[in-house]
Amino acid sequence: NVSASARGAQQPRPHPLSLPFQSFLQVLLDFQLAGHRHFLRHFVTLFRACDTQCTGVLDEDSFIQLVQAVAPEKDEMQISQLLATIDPHGHGKMTFSDCVATLSKELVAVLN
Repeated sequence: NVSASARGAQQPRPHPLSLPFQSFLQVLLDFQLAGHRHFLRHFVTLFRACDTQCTGVLDEDSFIQLVQAVAPEKDEMQISQLLATIDPHGHGKMTFSDCVATLSKELVAVLN
C-alpha cells in the first residue's frame, strides 16, 4: 500500500508560472470577445439606427439603408446581390447576425 504522502510525491509539481487550462481559456475567450465587440462597435450603431422597431431584425428597406450606410459605394445591382445572399427565400427578415455575416467583407474594408 502506498501512503497518501508517497502518492503526492510522485506527481510532478506545476511550474510556478503555470496557469490552469480553464483560466487560460477564459482569458483567451474574454480577449476575443473584447476584440469582436470593438470590431462591431460602429456597425452596432448603424444597425440600431436602421432597426427602427428595435427588434434586432431588419426588413428589406432597412437592410438597404444599412448597406448604404456601411458601403455607400455599392450600386443597386450590388445591393440586390447582397439582399439575395442574406434573404434567398424573400422572407424580408434579416437578423443582426445575418447582417454581420453578409457584410463582413464590407466591415473589414471600413476598418482599413
